Amino acid sequence: MPLSASQHQACYEKWLAWLDRIKRDVLYMHHQRQIWREMKDAIVSAAGGTPMVFLEHYTGLYVDAQAIGVRRLADAGAGRRAVSLAKLINDVKNHREVMSLARYTELDLRHEQDEKERRVLMRLAEETYNQYWGNGSGELDRGKLQADLHRLKELSRNIDIFASQIIAHIQHDGVGPVPTFEDLDMAIDVVGEMFKRYTLLLTASTWDSLEPVVQVDWKATFRQPLFLG
Repeated sequence: MPLSASQHQACYEKWLAWLDRIKRDVLYMHHQRQIWREMKDAIVSAAGGTPMVFLEHYTGLYVDAQAIGVRRLADAGAGRRAVSLAKLINDVKNHREVMSLARYTELDLRHEQDEKERRVLMRLAEETYNQYWGNGSGELDRGKLQADLHRLKELSRNIDIFASQIIAHIQHDGVGPVPTFEDLDMAIDVVGEMFKRYTLLLTASTWDSLEPVVQVDWKATFRQPLFLG
């Protein structure tokens, strides 16, 4: 049975609430990667001749946290009360009529009053909609959304297995291949890519960068002598 107009709006508002919750995890993930990279590079460059015990410890914490973060966001089968990026995309796919081209262009043009500019922006909005999500007939293309879900699942698969089999549980019969830092980076990148894509669809707004600008000098701690003697 098709959803009513009020049900469409309720569904859309639910997606916005999910997106806001997902945003916090995505930004935190990129923030943690930014700090870990700077710390790793600084230690290797300035203290490469010292024991790497701390760097190994810090890297282990980083990897575990990021792997769980990827798993949490890429899990389409999360429970009824759980929210994930994959679950959001899947729900949009299952209720494609809610996010029509008409709704998208209305969002994109909501602040533009000039009629000539509105026509130009409407054409650009239609091109964007059909390039990423649309079927050319004013509706979402199920195949395009499914392809996004597949890409998210495939590029996070090794990290999901690692998080489930190594971080969350002790395996009595050993473990499979351990993912590389390249695998982890690819998973984080595809999470960021899909977050930006569906933020654009649902809000008609974009993110230039997902790495937050830290408002304090977080490196000040490491300019102090922590251990004497």
